[in-house]
Amino acid sequence: MSQVLEYKYKIDLEKNWLFLSILLIGAIPQILNGYALYLWILLLPLCWIYGTYRLDKNACLIILFSLSYTFFRLLHPNRPATSVIVFHLFYPLVMYESGIYICKRCTHPITVIIVLFSLVFCFAIWSIVNNLFDYVETGAIVNATRSIAGEDGIDLEGVVPATQHNSMLSMAIGGIGMLFIRTKDSFERKFKFLVVILSVFALLSTLHLLNRTGILMAVLSLIIGYFWDGLDSKKIFKTIGLLLFFLIVIYIQFKDSVLVTSVIDGFAAREINEYNGGAATGGGRIGRWLSSPMYILTHPFGSQGLWYEGRYVMAHNIWLDAGIDSGYFAFILLFIITFRFFKNLNILRKDKYIPTFYKAYIFLIII
Repeated sequence: MSQVLEYKYKIDLEKNWLFLSILLIGAIPQILNGYALYLWILLLPLCWIYGTYRLDKNACLIILFSLSYTFFRLLHPNRPATSVIVFHLFYPLVMYESGIYICKRCTHPITVIIVLFSLVFCFAIWSIVNNLFDYVETGAIVNATRSIAGEDGIDLEGVVPATQHNSMLSMAIGGIGMLFIRTKDSFERKFKFLVVILSVFALLSTLHLLNRTGILMAVLSLIIGYFWDGLDSKKIFKTIGLLLFFLIVIYIQFKDSVLVTSVIDGFAAREINEYNGGAATGGGRIGRWLSSPMYILTHPFGSQGLWYEGRYVMAHNIWLDAGIDSGYFAFILLFIITFRFFKNLNILRKDKYIPTFYKAYIFLIII
């Protein structure tokens, strides 16, 4: 990195230290027993003070979605906890305005990438550390219960399930695809090393909890990273051949290792449990996804709360869950917001002024 860019990067961080400190502390909800999440609300007045607050079409849609989702959730007898209400009411707008703040106040893409990586790190570190301690205490490569005891805070009570851990690890896991992205200077090489290391620890954590979604995300990220520079038939066939070769070698060499047998036995136990009527997650999602649209059509104002007819309520799909919880209006708004998000992402992809390395990281962490 040249001295000029390094100077700009340091100046960016120094002049925005208060905003970034609040943003990163709030990304670790376990700090201050969960109350750190409320710090994020302070980011909105900071955006206003520094003149980055923008009430554009995206912001208006996000506000409408948050209000409608929260309003219809409050109509039902099984009302969510206060912290959940605050989260759904404020945080979509907070994150959107924070993104605008960072883009406007940072003078170089390097600063934006550093802030994004720091945010991903803060989201993931608590889960990684807890999985590491769980492994040290139990000595088990995989956690058969698929949950780890958590602190009794605002948002975490008693036990934190694998699904919640995966939500904290997801962006870190997505970075594994950076392994195949080319670098041009020392900064990109160092940054790539840090991203891949964090991704490996996140992937090991999701393996520890037998989370199939996390593994699928890692595979998808690797595929996107590998073909980032383009697709051609020779590369595809070469990749398939090498992949099959390595899988055969790994199976022959490590089929009896403790790690492989533990993971395989753990997934087998999950399938047996779900087949026998146990708590299904991935194994029950397809059925929920197929049933949810009809459920939404017959419940235009949402369901009776989080645990009403549990078969439908947790579809593990953000769009379906929005419709199940709050009905038509929130469901449609979220689809519109998603469409506009991908539209803006396409604009970012075509931007010639943003280096390819930075574009790749942004694409991979949003998988």
